[in-house]
Formats: sequence, C-alpha cells, structure tokens
Amino acid sequence: MTAALLPLLALLGTASSEALAVRAGRLYTGEGAPLENAILLVRDGRVLAVGRDVEIPADASILDARDAVVVPGFVAADSSLGEGSATARESISPHYRAVDGFDPFARYDRVLSAGVTTAYLSPGRRRLLGGTGAVAKLAGKPGARVLLADSDLRIEAVEGALGPPMIFEPPIPPSADDPILPARRQLPGTRLGSFLALRRIWDEAFDYRQMREGPSEGRPPRDVAKEALADAIEIDLPLRIACEGTKEIEAALRFLAEVEMRGLLEGGAEAWRMAEAIAAAGAPVVLALPDRPGKAPFEAERSEDATRWRRDAAARLAAAGIRMALVPRSDAELPDLPALVDLAVRGGLERSQALAAVTSAAAQILGVSDRVGSLAPGKDADFLVLSGEPFEPTTHVIETWVGGERVFVIRRADAVVVRAGTILPGSSGPIRGGAVLVEKGKIVAVGRTVPTPPGARVLDAGEAGFVTPGLVDASSLLGLEGDPGQPAASVPIALALSPGKRGLEEAASAGVTTILLAPARGAFPGGSRVAAAKTHARSRPAQIVRETAAILFEWRGGDRATRPVQMREHLKRAKEYAQKWDRYLEERKKPAEPEKKEKAEEPKAEEEKAPPPDPVSGTWEGEVDVPFNARPVKFVLEMKLEGTSISGSIDVPVFGRGPIPFSGGRFDAGKISFAISTPVGEARVEATIDRPDHFAGVIRAPVVGEIRFEATRTKRPAGPAGTPGRKAKGPQKPDLDENLEPFRALLRKEIVALVDADRADEIERALEVFAEIEAPVVVRGGADAWRIARALSEKKVGVVVPPGFVRLRGTAEVNLPDRLAREGVALAFATGADAGTRDLFLSALHAVRRGMDPDAALRALTVDPARLFKIDDRVGALEPGRDGDLVLWSGDPFAAGSRILAVVAGGDVLEEEAP
Repeated sequence: MTAALLPLLALLGTASSEALAVRAGRLYTGEGAPLENAILLVRDGRVLAVGRDVEIPADASILDARDAVVVPGFVAADSSLGEGSATARESISPHYRAVDGFDPFARYDRVLSAGVTTAYLSPGRRRLLGGTGAVAKLAGKPGARVLLADSDLRIEAVEGALGPPMIFEPPIPPSADDPILPARRQLPGTRLGSFLALRRIWDEAFDYRQMREGPSEGRPPRDVAKEALADAIEIDLPLRIACEGTKEIEAALRFLAEVEMRGLLEGGAEAWRMAEAIAAAGAPVVLALPDRPGKAPFEAERSEDATRWRRDAAARLAAAGIRMALVPRSDAELPDLPALVDLAVRGGLERSQALAAVTSAAAQILGVSDRVGSLAPGKDADFLVLSGEPFEPTTHVIETWVGGERVFVIRRADAVVVRAGTILPGSSGPIRGGAVLVEKGKIVAVGRTVPTPPGARVLDAGEAGFVTPGLVDASSLLGLEGDPGQPAASVPIALALSPGKRGLEEAASAGVTTILLAPARGAFPGGSRVAAAKTHARSRPAQIVRETAAILFEWRGGDRATRPVQMREHLKRAKEYAQKWDRYLEERKKPAEPEKKEKAEEPKAEEEKAPPPDPVSGTWEGEVDVPFNARPVKFVLEMKLEGTSISGSIDVPVFGRGPIPFSGGRFDAGKISFAISTPVGEARVEATIDRPDHFAGVIRAPVVGEIRFEATRTKRPAGPAGTPGRKAKGPQKPDLDENLEPFRALLRKEIVALVDADRADEIERALEVFAEIEAPVVVRGGADAWRIARALSEKKVGVVVPPGFVRLRGTAEVNLPDRLAREGVALAFATGADAGTRDLFLSALHAVRRGMDPDAALRALTVDPARLFKIDDRVGALEPGRDGDLVLWSGDPFAAGSRILAVVAGGDVLEEEAP
C-alpha cells in the first residue's frame, strides 16, 4: 500500500458522530404497524431510537420527511453482482466464492436509486454445485460492505445446469506416462441425475475428509473442491437450491432431509403446489417473479406437466406460513424489485408481508437480520425516503441512506403532484379523488389520475381534503405600503412591486396568489393604471402577470354633471391618439413606393430677405419631476409669438385634462412667462431660453408646489407660404403620449375600465360614456349596484366588492355579493388593503355566512376575477397551461374548522400556514 492511499482509506473508515433525526410523516420499521409522525434517530451509522416521542439531541441535524414515507433499505435475496467466476467450466465447484467476484469500491447508483441497499451475491449459475454465496451492502465504507463472506452453498437443480460442457485437460507436455486423454463428461446429464450426482459428491467429500485426517501413507492428494465442500458440510452452511418445478422441489426437500442440512429454495415457480411440504420442512423460499413480459418460466411450453407460475404464488406461500423473499427472475435487474412487490400484492399478498419480503424476512433468510432489514435500536441505519406508500406505481425513492450516510438523492424534477379527495378546478365541476400535476410552474394535467414524474414532490391532502385555484384579490394595496397617491395613467403602478417585498409572501401563504394592484383612494383625473401581479415569484418578470390589466377611473362624488363631459373629451383625445397610431402601423405594413427623381430646380433669382428667426413659436417637449410620481412626466407646449405676446396650450399629465389653452403670456429679453388655469387653481409658468431651441424654468401651482422642468423645441413654425419643402419618406411616426398610451389597449378591449362608483346613477352614467367607445367595464365598490343588478348582468358588467358589503337599507339587510350573484352578475372580492390582503378569504366567508352560495363565493375568489380582468389565460382555474397556483385545504374551504394545509404558487410549495 502506498503512502498516498493512507489518507483516503482513513477518510473512508471514519464515521461521523453527529446525530441525525429523521422526521417522517409515516415510518415503517419493518416489523409491526407503521408509525405516524415518528422520529428515527441515528448516530454513528446505527439506529439510536425510533418512535413518536423521541427526544432530539441539540447537536442533531434534521431530515424533514414529514410529507414522505420512510422504510428500511430493501434487501435483495438474489443478484448476479458477485458472479466474477460465472464463466468457470467445472460443474462441481464448491470452492468458488462469490465474495471474490465482488468489487467493494464499485458504484451501484442505479440499484441504490431503486432502494436496494443490501444484496445477496451469487457465485454463478449453470453449475450443479456453484460455490458459496455472500451478502454485502452496496454502499458505505469499502472495507465494511461485506456482511457475510460465506452465506450459503449454492446448488443448481434446474434445466440450465444440465449437460455442462466436457472438460478437456491436455498434459503439458504429453508423454507416454501422461498421454492425451479424451474430454471427460461432467454431471449432471438429466434432472433426475442432478441429486444422484450430489449424493455421490457428498459421499466423496465425506470420505475425502476422513482420509485427509487419517494416516499420511493413505492420504489422498489435496482436492480444493472436495475440501471446500467438506468444510461447508462441517459448519452446516445452508444449502441454497435453485429449483422450479414440482419434481425438482420435491427432490430438493428430500435431499435436504437426507444430508440433514439447513436449506432454502430459490426460484420456486411451482412452490405454490408444494406449499404444505415446504412449510413442513421449514425451508424458506426466495421466490423469483417475472419482472417483465416474456420472463415467465417455460411459458412457451404447452404440455400438461410444464412448469407453471401463478400470480398468487406469493400469497399462497405466505398463507402456508412460509418465510419468503421476493426477487426478480432476471436477477440482473434489481431496480425492478419494487415493481415485483407490487405484482405480488396484486396477486393477493398483504402489503405488510410484501414489505417484509424485501426487508426483514429477506434479511432473516440471508442470515443478516441482526444488521439490516428493519429499523430498530442497534441496527444499521439503512433506510429509504419514499414519495408515497411503498410499492404504489407512482411512488419513487427520493433518498437512500446506508449506515447513516446519504448515498442517493433523486434529481428533483421541477414538478409537484397535488392529490385530494376533491379537486375544484373552477372552470368545471368537481373531480372526486383527483390530482393536479404542476411542472415548471405550469399546470400540466388535472384529472382523476395524472402522471407522477420521478423526483416530483407529492402533496396529498387526503380523502377529506380539497384543492382550489389560488385566490385573486381584485383590488389590493399590497406593495404600495399605504401610499395614498393617485398616479397618472403614464405611471406603471407595477413598478412599486418587487419579489419578496414585505407582506407579499405572507399573502401567498394565506392562499392569495394573485392581486390586482390599484390605488385605493380613487384615480388620477385622467385615469390610473391597475396591474395584475403574483404575490410569490422567483423573479420580477415572473411576478408581473400584466403590467396594465385595467385603467381605474374615479366616478364618486364631485360634479356629476361635468364628469361625463370631461371624460368624453378625454376619451375622444385617447381615441384620436389611438387612431393615429393605428394608421401609422398600418401604413408601415405597406410596401414602400419607389422614389421618383425630382427635376433639378432652376436657380432662383435673388432670394427674398428672410425674416428674423422666431425663438419662441413652435412645439416644445420636456419632462416634469412630479413628487408623487415614480418617474418624470412628459409634457407638450405649443406657443405662438406675436410681437412680445405669447399664446398657445400646454398638456401636462399632472393636471389630467388634456391641453390647457392660455393667452396673455409675455416674452422679454429671453424670458417666457404665462399663467394657466388648473383643477387646483392658477399655475404660473416662468422659463428662460438659455440656448437656441432650449429653455429651463419652473411651474408654480397650489398643492403641487414648485416643479422644475426643461424643454426642447421639436418643431418650428412652417416657412412662408409657397416655399417648396422636401417630402418626408415613409409614414410619419406619431408623438408618444405615455398618458394616453394605456388607452390603446382599452380601445382594443384587451384591458378593462375599472370604474370607482357606488350610486346607481353614477354607475349608469359611467356605463353610457364607456359604451360609446365599446370599452369593457368593471365596477369597483358598487354599494347600490344591487338596484340595477339585472342591467349589469345583461351588459356583462362585473363588480369588485370591497369589505363592508353588508348594509342596512331601512330595516332590511342587503348582502351585496349575494344579491348580485343571484342575478348572474360576475363578482370579485377585494380587500383594498395592504397587509390585510392575506385576509381576503374572510370576505367570502362572511358573505356565505350571510346567505351567499359557497360555490358562487369561491368563483368570486378565483375564476370570476380572472375573467373580469382578462387574465384567465394565466390564473383563476386549474386547467393545463395555467400558472401552477393552488391551495390545499383540510376540508371544504367554507366548512367549519377547515384550514389551509399548503399553497403551491408558480410551482413552488410554500410553508404550511399555521392553524
């Protein structure tokens, strides 16, 4: 051994003394009934304690498997992992040892991924007396992997061992004293001859031992095969006899009785026929089941006496009291072991017996039950973390631990499977006993059954559980942190949000996965944007569902006579602006016309003397820094200079009424001054032209205060009439007006007008105005909307209902959402709150307690708000293609005592909400 290897071997031989505590939702110890919510405590690679009330040491690391199942590591009672000598020619080779063909440094990742932690090592097949088997672990410290170096002596009494090849051993060199002899035949030649040959071999081994121990003069030369067999007989090494048919099994049992040795049967296709005899002999059975089509033994034979296997073979053996282990018939395919156990269960084997057949019973048969096969104090900490109940087709091994060390962890799929007794998709009827698959943040499948990708996290709400879409708050302040501002339509309110901001995760854990972010105290005179956003997101792009989902308009109080007039004028400007852009975009689609060569202009006579330049007249554009806006607001100023007098108009989104005309302004020594009338009083504009086509100045107005700005002249007045100008190439791009830009989507019906109104007459006037531009409308507030509910239903106008919706009208109580729902009006509940967003469900619960249909209330929390705000392609329902937002409830959401068990938001499983 080189010095360089010593540190590595020292590292491999060092065990950590740190404790490990495994919190299991369900724990199978391998003996007895499973334990619910149990703890498995491990230290130094051994189980220290198992139970529900195990005290966890302060130094212990925690493995959280509360949504998983923990079982002992599987024990494979047969495998070909040690068949390094499988190519030996000798039919009688008891001296071959499987342990010599086992590589303790090899990696067995594929087998470990199936949960097999311990395996029997076979010395080889197709030999009558194959050698001694061994038992080894498939992971851990190389020097400690072998549990039993010689576990049994393997005998092959099946067709594969018949007619072995002849042995030809030419002398080197040949001579008269040592001539070349013909190849000699080997036993056995027939099935009947197998055990006849074994009896002869046993006698020879017995005689050999006596003669070797006798006088030296009569002592035979050393024969390693006979010596190995004699040693096995002397220590009463169990005989492992591979046999399939009834006659072979009967002969094997008779042979065990004759040689008076312990034994077990391997294969046992027809062991079910001999169950009573096997039980009487006390011989365990390592039952090999077909692990795939075409692997059933002798299935092509049609004779009456052909070997047959039955699906209920394992159940029949168990019923006879026979200790049994299950293995795949194709012994190289150990990863198929869990599927085999499922096959045995389908044949009638009890689940507890099936689990034992690959854990505790298998370990007992192999003689290593003091170390592996069950989880009890003092035994090796070999265990598996499963995604579900053992041997269910959708269950996968999540983690494999050997000696308290994790040796396999599944590569987590970006997938979550949610199961419950009732799935409420939102867009269709309930699904009883269904499931939802979410992959890469999107819903992939919804139904009674769904695929379960390996590595997917499985959440099961149980038979009593319900699953609903994530809840939608139709008007929230969450993220604005109580800001009372009323931003202009040019300001994207979504800028106020960022992943992980205070209160967002709290709302998501309470089931509110989507919010409509909107100013709660009314809108800017020209409208304010409303954004649709996620409360939980990994990144900012994932957080924004729609940057502008609606434009909010204030329609409460004030001058009710002038508001429709002002709004019509504003919408008219928006429509003209949108039409300009539509025309421009349409013209851009047309192919460009080839240019025509212009005739050379004849030189003119003496040019007329040009008038002095006008430093003021034209179009000026600039930006205003508004204190309550997230970013500067653009404005447009039109001015005309006549002598020293200035007239024109200014369009500042801060004042929200469109261009405001003015006159009586003055221009003197490079200074400009004029006054304009605004909704908050007269504002004074003063500026100085500091260089050609540029000025800087201030706007002084009540409430707003002093606003500094600067502007650049973008268009000068046209030259004298008749002056030829060069024709611009292609369509002219309209000027961008960010204050009117959101209205283009409104006019295309891609977003909605959210009208803040309570009185019935206010709502009616608003609907009349927006009907003129055919814009979809949703009412927010609508305290008196119940009075015109029928009209709202006919016009397909929804209502966002804030808290405090139950009011007294005279002596009668009006439950607004109930009244509207009964008339077929689409509803959406809203909190209009910041931190209170997490309590959205209480509004629906309150409405139900006051008489509202629970199904209608749930729709008002999910699918209806999504449809009203045209974001139902992303949220609101459990349908393939939608975002993976779900809420798991312990029972019917509106039932007494029901609580949220977990929330899936964008495919991420959030922490369980405290009851």
